[in-house]
Amino acid sequence: MIIGCPGSGKSTFAGALQKIVQLPLIHLDMLNWNADGTTIPREIFRQRLQAELQKDCWIIDGNYGSTMEERLQQCDTVFFLDYPKDICLKGIQERKGKPRNDMPWVESSETDDTEFLAFVENYTHTSRPAVLQLLQKYSSREIHIFRERCEADQYLACMQKENKIMKEALTSTNAPKAVGPYSQAVRTESTVYVSGQLPINPSTGTAPDGIAAQTEQSIANLINVLKEDGLTLDDVVKTTVLLNDIADFKAMNEVYAAHFTAPYPARSAFQVSALPTGALVEIEAIAVRR
Repeated sequence: MIIGCPGSGKSTFAGALQKIVQLPLIHLDMLNWNADGTTIPREIFRQRLQAELQKDCWIIDGNYGSTMEERLQQCDTVFFLDYPKDICLKGIQERKGKPRNDMPWVESSETDDTEFLAFVENYTHTSRPAVLQLLQKYSSREIHIFRERCEADQYLACMQKENKIMKEALTSTNAPKAVGPYSQAVRTESTVYVSGQLPINPSTGTAPDGIAAQTEQSIANLINVLKEDGLTLDDVVKTTVLLNDIADFKAMNEVYAAHFTAPYPARSAFQVSALPTGALVEIEAIAVRR
């Protein structure tokens, strides 16, 4: 189980660990929250948690103090991200306004939840002592306490080396399926290589008309593939844009510019003789996991 102050990066750590050990990953926030930002009844949350705890193996990410001891009784390993307050507050600000795999709704980037921020401000004094007391009570568990992000990163790097995972294919149902001997994307230790994304709507199997609409669709497909590894366009360091007609460059670039922000990724763009399915554009990308 993975615990720690909000903003410490529990879900990010959990996702990275899951990719290495290949165990089912449960985010407690996904059990507790509805897509509209409301919470489910407490009894239903406990029923959902109990159903997950009954499974043979799992990784569970989240605090939820009222059920922490229940999870400690059944887990064999605990990761406590015991980071300084400033790191956690920064983490909260950085994730605002971004879709997350561990939460069914997007936190507003325009407003602050003052009650939530106050909880984080006081976590060291109000919540941390109870966590440490529980860890002492269940000291027979394998317990890892990280006080800096680099310690967690080093642990994951060692785990990855031990498991000898050199590369892993990523697949998204929200992007066109691979139609040949290739993957939608491949993840290595720190880099994700995304195959060229054609402007195919995965729901309809067709492409929209016009270069602007096709560029939007290709970028939407790229975004959805990146989400499979918890990444966004902000993590992209290089793109390659293939155009059926270089005369479409200006219209493509206008749409492209609306999705990327400085510092912009490096980019190559050029005309090819033809693209699969008669597409007007195809975009591939390289992203780096931070």
